[in-house]
Amino acid sequence: MLAWGKANCVVLFCANCITIGGDGEHEHTVLGVSTWPKRKDEDILFPRYFDLRNIDGFNYVSPLRNQDIPTYCDSSWAIAATAVVADRMRLRTYGAWPTKQLAAQVLINCDYDSYGCSGGTPTSAYYYMKYTGIPDESCLPLTGTQERCEDVNICRSCEESGSCYPVRDYTTYKVADYGRLAGEKAMMAEIYQSGTISCRINVNRAFTNYQKGIFSQDGLSLYTHYITIVGWGEEDGVKYWIVRNTWGSYWGEQGYARVLRGSGVMGIESDCSWGEPLLSGLNSVNNTATSPASSRTSSTGSRTSSTASRVTSTGSRTAGKRARESFSSCGYPTDWTVIKPVIRSPLPASYVNVSALPASFDIRFLRGRNYATPEKNERSPLFCNACWAQATTSALSDRLNLRRKGAWPMFLASSQALLNCVGNGCGGGDPGDVYRHAYLNGIPDTTCQTYEGEQKACQPLGTCMDCGRDGDCWGVSEYRRLFVSEYGEVSGVDAMKAEIHERGPITCFMVMTKEFMEYEGGVFVEHDHHYKGGHIVEVTGWGVTEAGQPYWIVRNNWGENWGENGWVRVNMGGSNLMIETSCSWGVPFV
Repeated sequence: MLAWGKANCVVLFCANCITIGGDGEHEHTVLGVSTWPKRKDEDILFPRYFDLRNIDGFNYVSPLRNQDIPTYCDSSWAIAATAVVADRMRLRTYGAWPTKQLAAQVLINCDYDSYGCSGGTPTSAYYYMKYTGIPDESCLPLTGTQERCEDVNICRSCEESGSCYPVRDYTTYKVADYGRLAGEKAMMAEIYQSGTISCRINVNRAFTNYQKGIFSQDGLSLYTHYITIVGWGEEDGVKYWIVRNTWGSYWGEQGYARVLRGSGVMGIESDCSWGEPLLSGLNSVNNTATSPASSRTSSTGSRTSSTASRVTSTGSRTAGKRARESFSSCGYPTDWTVIKPVIRSPLPASYVNVSALPASFDIRFLRGRNYATPEKNERSPLFCNACWAQATTSALSDRLNLRRKGAWPMFLASSQALLNCVGNGCGGGDPGDVYRHAYLNGIPDTTCQTYEGEQKACQPLGTCMDCGRDGDCWGVSEYRRLFVSEYGEVSGVDAMKAEIHERGPITCFMVMTKEFMEYEGGVFVEHDHHYKGGHIVEVTGWGVTEAGQPYWIVRNNWGENWGENGWVRVNMGGSNLMIETSCSWGVPFV
């Protein structure tokens, strides 16, 4: 049973517990920041098995990331720190929306107390997040290289011309407090009461080759690395830590490892840290930010990335409200006479009584929890007409999360792999191609292919890749893939509602107007009929205003700073840019 006590502490009651004596009132201090004592003068009862990936069947850890792609970057320190804070956000809000993937790339670019892609420390990252804050990854995803710390390299939007503009109106996420700790007892207490921690390890050759089981080998240290610990357990009397790594889902036990606990293997219990998120800014505080470059001097000769070299920043114009002068079609309605649907089960429209459905249905707020995967942005780090790939991968990932009832692991299907291997890449495409590809070949996750905003060759690196510290990259042959067992089309209010309610989000074609591009909030009703081209979005539910106006709940792919935190409510039943005329679906499995 999971409950919350005072000071946002986890209280877990169990019959099968072990006792580890407390050491009285204790404080940790790091970089002048004093933290509160978690327990005072009392023993703590720990369960023998505690895993933040499975609290009453629900997953409270954020998705995996991979520091090795698209090029190797020694950024485990930044990824670990942002994962700790993102995990704790999920815990503090019981998994309610919004659940965020924080922009580790901003720390790589701008945390001058660390060294970008040459290494750093989580405590340095927590310090930056406490005093400056960072956006979510829809502002700037991992690029694999260090970029100059300036506004366009904190939150950006790119245009088809190749120019990129700094987004100045975005939400900043901060850390309220942070600290360091060491030793088995202190680590268990921190995880049990507050959530994920980050720890330094001295990587040896055996750990790089780890595949499964409880890792217990010490050996010559190759380099320092940071991981996160999300729990612990025992197997046949052998104690272990549950460790999340940053080397992709194809490494170890789906990106995780079990490491011997209590013996100091690889120094895992000697240097750990944590950051506590500032919850008051969640989904409410927007920030007009300026990079710290003007007031702080880099201690490293800052390396400029290959992505940055292709980014042309105008400086004078901002993309805060997404006012765009041009738009080219990124998506098209599927021709189902060419792409034949595969239907193996009754369609929901054939058996659902739509009149009995609830007045509102939103996958972000089902029984108080969020089942929508993180937001995407087709315009960062570079411009690409990727709406067709991003909307479909979001819909499939969301459907899988719903089918699993939020259980671990969360699978984020890779839109970049589709750009590389399906259709016309950054020239636009249609959802039918994606569903057919998923049916025949499957789609890897984002730790195989992270979004780069440009089309690359499909095989072998363009499907699933890994890169080494020496700069060499290669294709990965064994990796997880998402398939669909069936797929097809749906249109019209009643059929769309039935499909969404029974099987999850759908992807829909719509036409684009200047009015829609400039949307900021409320229920969108079409007035401007000057169509600029086609677009693909994800429709995840529906609702009705207090005035009785029905609407669709739609996820766009222009980042969190557009619309209502990346989402839009679109009028239902007409005057809605044709959103009800050509939709599609797929039934996923892994």
